[in-house]
Amino acid sequence: MTDSQPPILLPTLWRTCRSLANKCRLEILAELIRLSPQDVSQVAGALGLSEAVASQYLRHLNARGLIRASRSGRFVSYSATPNPTLHESARLLNALRYAIEKEKATPDDLFSHLTAFTHWRRIQIMQRLATDECTATELMTRTGISRSALMRHVKKLIARGYVFHDKRKGSYRRTSRKDAMSKTLMKLVMQQAQT
Repeated sequence: MTDSQPPILLPTLWRTCRSLANKCRLEILAELIRLSPQDVSQVAGALGLSEAVASQYLRHLNARGLIRASRSGRFVSYSATPNPTLHESARLLNALRYAIEKEKATPDDLFSHLTAFTHWRRIQIMQRLATDECTATELMTRTGISRSALMRHVKKLIARGYVFHDKRKGSYRRTSRKDAMSKTLMKLVMQQAQT
């Protein structure tokens, strides 16, 4: 396997971020964090969604291990409880809960964080910037990503506040962010670098 192919363990984080990088799903998760358990009709009513859309998004969040479904007869209720077998989901849900409840993060704030990591190449770039700053050429060599693709991904990471471009030096480095969501995402990125 070369560095330009997605490592087997990386899709969990980027696919989970991709699932969460949807403002409606984030609003559903925030609603369940505020009040759990709720059934599909309660979630749909609280957010002004059709039951079909709410049901589809709830199933999506459940599949990523961020909520848990409980059946009682023909009724299914959902709660903001992580799947215990998916450690990463528990850490991510705890960070989302903290960001929503304590830091008063909005779905737009969370969307910005999560879209930084919706592609495995961005995770790879962040892993390569973990220990030192790099020029674009060094990043291309270390990751095997073409210049055009690398620049697209780096621009996204810069826009989301995870990478700083030192134009004077022509290099890129990881930024140090203090909020819970950023810290958790970076720990998950680096954890995957070590596995």
